[in-house]
Amino acid sequence: MGPPENEPHRGMYNEDQVAVTFSHSFSIQETEMTRKQWMALVGVDTVASPDQSCLEDDCPITNVTWWDAVHAANLLTDVDGLPRCYEPQDCTGTPGQRLACT
Repeated sequence: MGPPENEPHRGMYNEDQVAVTFSHSFSIQETEMTRKQWMALVGVDTVASPDQSCLEDDCPITNVTWWDAVHAANLLTDVDGLPRCYEPQDCTGTPGQRLACT
């Protein structure tokens, strides 16, 4: 984990590479979640920013909080019949509309 030494744009933290062992299996999509996938899963559109350049169904979902993404991950987990990794508490707002939790 971490960027290689020869990566030209390592970022401001320049963290060292370290070996990581996953203790659980996981799934990851090959591409970003699209607006169409988000709507089918969450059922609520996101808050579009005025400078949004792509609002087509096949565009990646944007303008979501970390908690919005956690909610979507939990929904995907439910669909697959797996145990949830996240248990957000004291949430306010609507998923896709600036959800916030603790």
